[in-house]
Amino acid sequence: MIDLKFHVYSIVGIFLALAIGMIIGNAMNRDAKLTAENNKIMKRYAETVRILKDDLDKAEAAMLIADKKNDADEAFISSATLVLTENTLSGRKISVVSFGKNDSIINCLKKDIENAGGSVPNVMTIKASFFNDPKNKDTENLLAAAGQGKIEDITQIQTKVYGLYTGLISGKAEDGVVQAFSKCRSFDISGDFSFASDSVVVIVNTDKKIIKNNQAVSLFTDTAKKTELFVCGADTSGTGNAVSLFDDVQIPYVDNADSNLGVYSLIKVLSQKQGRYGLNRKLGSSFPEPI
Repeated sequence: MIDLKFHVYSIVGIFLALAIGMIIGNAMNRDAKLTAENNKIMKRYAETVRILKDDLDKAEAAMLIADKKNDADEAFISSATLVLTENTLSGRKISVVSFGKNDSIINCLKKDIENAGGSVPNVMTIKASFFNDPKNKDTENLLAAAGQGKIEDITQIQTKVYGLYTGLISGKAEDGVVQAFSKCRSFDISGDFSFASDSVVVIVNTDKKIIKNNQAVSLFTDTAKKTELFVCGADTSGTGNAVSLFDDVQIPYVDNADSNLGVYSLIKVLSQKQGRYGLNRKLGSSFPEPI
């Protein structure tokens, strides 16, 4: 009886061992299959990475070539612009008025106009403190120095001040107006006002914190157009924010005046005293046809 019991135990042990062996064997076989599958996946991944790296290297090489070509094209356009606009503005005196601070484009405009044979005798920056709130002590002092009485209406104040400025740059200002403007903290003026300008380029900083509405620009252009001054607008590439404003006040303009094509366009607008050019989709042409 004891021997039979041990015999049964032995048979059960054998079957248990066989079952455990089968489980372990299946697990090992499954692991081997998974390993093989993982290896295939890793090989495919490595091949994909290699292909992508090759494509990236080719794209970078093509981009470097494109950059060099673009630089060469820009250099050629810049040189061609100098030739095409040479002496186009010979003897012309063109003032610049900026609504808000726009030093970078002002410097570009001065250089471009001078390269075309013209000059920028003076620049005035109108600060937000004036065109957003013109009724202040500085403005009162400016008007008083110019022989104007105290004015309460904001629109009349702006119109009078713009009239003083347009008279100043067109050589029709009364004595002491330059000094009055220079003492007024609402304006930054620089340059020589002893010569009469024939044109004025308007630049607008369209930051909503700086200019809250278009009335200030509209009043200025309306005032300037009553004189013999030619008025045009200039905007920088990638913004286009001033384009609708220039459309509203109905003046010629260039919306990419800081680019090589924009330089050519602006010089042509100033010389021909007409045209609207730039990258804005509403415009008919990016630049005027060379003549």
